[in-house]
Amino acid sequence: MKYFKWVRIGLFVFLSLNILGCKNRVIDKLLPDTQQFLISQEQSRCACLDQYGQRFVEEMNASLVYIDGLPDQYNLDSLKLSEFYAIKLELVDAMSMIKTLTSCVNSKAVQLDQFTGMLMQEDLRVVLEIDSTMTEQEKFDRMNIPGLELTDEYCPQHKQAMLKFYEMIKAAQVLPPGLQ
Repeated sequence: MKYFKWVRIGLFVFLSLNILGCKNRVIDKLLPDTQQFLISQEQSRCACLDQYGQRFVEEMNASLVYIDGLPDQYNLDSLKLSEFYAIKLELVDAMSMIKTLTSCVNSKAVQLDQFTGMLMQEDLRVVLEIDSTMTEQEKFDRMNIPGLELTDEYCPQHKQAMLKFYEMIKAAQVLPPGLQ
């Protein structure tokens, strides 16, 4: 009877640790090289957001408000050249901030050769179950799952900035080509 009690306690502890330790994250299903690259990229992004994060969020917020109001101001299907450039001028600050942040991340993150990048893309495609029947938006949303998981882990203080960036990308899809 004493032996059975210890087996039950051991089984309970084992199951508890497995359930508590199992986060069921997408990032954990990726190949180690892909994980390491994404972690390196996230750490770089976090360092850059420490530097530019507040300004980045402010620019994204202002641009989102502007983009949301565009359909009321312009016929986006047939813009005059002057309207096109007026819109482009209004979006310069946001685009500049995105380029600054991207440049910062690229300067800090590990750079991949083309072959390794293709292998990692395939790893992501398989693990995230991305196929040709999905819309570009669905593919984009799935591809960002590992990044959001890592943001939660490495720099949760900047999750708002990342969500604003994704929101900006979605909002920009209403813009005509050349402004997206």
